[in-house]
Amino acid sequence: MGKYFGKKCFLSFLIPSLRVCVATFEGSIFSVHSFGGALFYFGCYMIVTFCGHSQYTGTGEDEQKIISLLTEIVGDHHAELYLGGYGSFDAFARKCAKKYQESHPNTRLIFVTPYITIDYQKNHLDYNKDLYDEILYPNLEDKPLKFAISYRNEWMVEQADYVIAYITHDWGGAYQTYKHAQRKKKPLFNISGKEI
Repeated sequence: MGKYFGKKCFLSFLIPSLRVCVATFEGSIFSVHSFGGALFYFGCYMIVTFCGHSQYTGTGEDEQKIISLLTEIVGDHHAELYLGGYGSFDAFARKCAKKYQESHPNTRLIFVTPYITIDYQKNHLDYNKDLYDEILYPNLEDKPLKFAISYRNEWMVEQADYVIAYITHDWGGAYQTYKHAQRKKKPLFNISGKEI
């Protein structure tokens, strides 16, 4: 069992195929109730996000660290794993998250895209839709395109309950995301083992 007791919660109902979110608040239970043919859901989920250097070579040891961390902090609870989809560490994190999901079906893999342009959708999102359960676009339309990835990374950290990182040096975008997580006082796990 994970140690998480819920922060992001929802109450929704399903009338044959219509699902409507009606409230969000704190809690720790996931349950389904049926009243007169309508199903009511109350549940909580956690968000785990990842950040790491684009130049990275995955190892079996790092895979085990990530899966062990997910097992410890998520357990059998409902979770959304936010993934960036750029660089070697992001690809490795997705591979580990997918492996974890195979034995934990309450987990969803979500690609958080920094762009929503038509060209980007054709060239990148069409490919990614088969790798993830969902593609999410945070509202970044008022941000300059050249900084969209940085703003997306900050948004992912701000939504997260936990951040799993691979940081070995104090420069670059992954390091900036790591520092943002520290400033936001997010529970942070650097699997590189280096003090940064």
